[in-house]
Amino acid sequence: MFIQLILMVTGAILGALFSAFLPLAAAILKIRRKKKFLGVWKSRYQNEFLPRGNWIDEDVEVVAKQGSLVFRNVKNPVGSKYIAYGRLESHDSEIEGQWHEAEEGAHACGSFHLFVHPMGNILYGLCSGITDTGERLYTGWVLARKEEDLAKAHQLLRGADLLLASSSRESGDV
Repeated sequence: MFIQLILMVTGAILGALFSAFLPLAAAILKIRRKKKFLGVWKSRYQNEFLPRGNWIDEDVEVVAKQGSLVFRNVKNPVGSKYIAYGRLESHDSEIEGQWHEAEEGAHACGSFHLFVHPMGNILYGLCSGITDTGERLYTGWVLARKEEDLAKAHQLLRGADLLLASSSRESGDV
């Protein structure tokens, strides 16, 4: 009987400890997962306004806030100030989210989908938006920790695009 009492008390104490520390441990792991994405990145995206398709270089600062990665551009040569909120998906190999222009009175917005390079130093993908004439379009967006890695990010984006195009043709979807 005494052993049962000790086991019950020990079980209750362990249960209380696990219930208190398990959420804390999960939060610490989430922060560690996101930590590799935080800081300043070199960024290049395609302009959705005329002349369309021009690549615009800027810096982007990434911070973690309320479970999301928050992207804010700085040093944008065309005066754009956007904020993007993304979530890590697919075992941290993709970031999906929404963006909006932060300039007062602006209503430009859209979504984005970035692939994470296995080394974690390059992000590449697409973002959607609406042009000044109301057309919906998708443009490229690449980010790299170092300026010299932006070219590799472009190659990865083009490779993903070509793979998509070739698989669509083979299935007869195009």
